[in-house]
Order: sequence, then structure tokens, then C-alpha cells
Amino acid sequence: MTCREGCTLLEPNSHDCSRTIRWLSGTASIYWDYFDFDNAFRLLNEGRKKLGDENLYSYEAGAIYENQRNYLPAIAEICKGRSGRGANSPADLRLVELARRPKLRDQVDQQTAKLVTLPNPPIPVVYLRVRVLEAQNRKSEVETSSTQSPIALLHRASRRG
Repeated sequence: MTCREGCTLLEPNSHDCSRTIRWLSGTASIYWDYFDFDNAFRLLNEGRKKLGDENLYSYEAGAIYENQRNYLPAIAEICKGRSGRGANSPADLRLVELARRPKLRDQVDQQTAKLVTLPNPPIPVVYLRVRVLEAQNRKSEVETSSTQSPIALLHRASRRG
């Protein structure tokens, strides 16, 4: 199912898929504002399923998990939702903020390290990794000669064009 077909199922009179996506997110946010997390998740998951995009609403799902103080799935969702996003996306900014917290630094470190181990990680993913390491005062790891160091990854990415 395409996004447009999913949008038509969710909102039959709408020809604007982005409007439907915003509507679902906004409606879910009303639920989580009133601590009705189950209905918020239900709505977000329904939208993901009908629109055929498991990464859709990942930032929002991460925010809900954070409100529940359930940080491991929150970090995983935020990382999942940042794929394909540019540098300085809300997801990136949130991950950098969470990376500074002593109780969460290891989880953010592990999740963002996974993102750069993919073959040919996108430049925004490498920049996120650099920012996480910098937020954790680990700048020396940014500059190592390892083939997985952010500097080496950026060099390879720049060669790809």
C-alpha cells in the first residue's frame, strides 16, 4: 500500500497525505498530553500500519516512552525515527541531550554506534555520532584512526559524493 492509499483509508476526503500524517500525530499528542499512552500508541501504530511506514511517528513514540520513564525503547524509537532526517532534526537534538545524562549515556552511545556500523552510513548519521561523542566529552574518539571512526566515515562519505 502506498502512502496515498493509506491516507485515503484514514481520511477518505483528503488528497493531502502530509495533512493526514500531521492529523494523526496531533491527535495522538492529545492522548499523551492527558497520559492516555495506550490510545496514543494505538493511533500512532494504526497510522504506521495503514501508511506502510514503520519509522513514521518514531519521534512521537519516543516522546511517549520518555514520559513513561521507559528510556530504552524511547532511545530506540528516536534512533529509528531519525533515519533519513537531516542533521539537527528534533530526533538528533533529543539524542544529543539524552547522551549527556549519566544514566542514559551508554544506551544512546550503543544505539548511535549501531547507526554508523551500517555500510555507507549517511553523512547526517555520522554527524549525529560525532555530536553524541562530543556531548559525552569523548572528542578523542572522533579523531582516532579506526576505520569506523567518524573522521574515517566522513572521509569515505565525501568520496561517494
